[in-house]
Amino acid sequence: MSFIDDVKGQTYAPGFFIANGDENIVRKTVQAAQNSALVVTDANGTKHIPAGAPYPTNDGSAVGLLYEDVDVTVGDAPASLVVGPATVYTSAIKVSLAASCISALEAKGFTFLESAPAVTRPY
Repeated sequence: MSFIDDVKGQTYAPGFFIANGDENIVRKTVQAAQNSALVVTDANGTKHIPAGAPYPTNDGSAVGLLYEDVDVTVGDAPASLVVGPATVYTSAIKVSLAASCISALEAKGFTFLESAPAVTRPY
């Protein structure tokens, strides 16, 4: 279940923080907890965990990154988790990853790049 944001001008595809595309990554379904420390509450009371957040916590026990925003307003919800090898743009993730989290994920085959390349337009 993905979270649908009502802010105009901010539309992201699931996995937008993954640099090498999502065809070769490994994902699995997990249960995102409403009482997670990474839950963000909007001005209208909607609660969600942002895409790219580490699961289950932002420390050395992280097993992957959430593939898309997960709405947990009414309780725990199923979520897609990236657990396989992936190259990740840290500038595209809304959560600041702890050093121990990055180390744990690098051991699982993740590679972290600071920022996405700039997009140049011909006009």
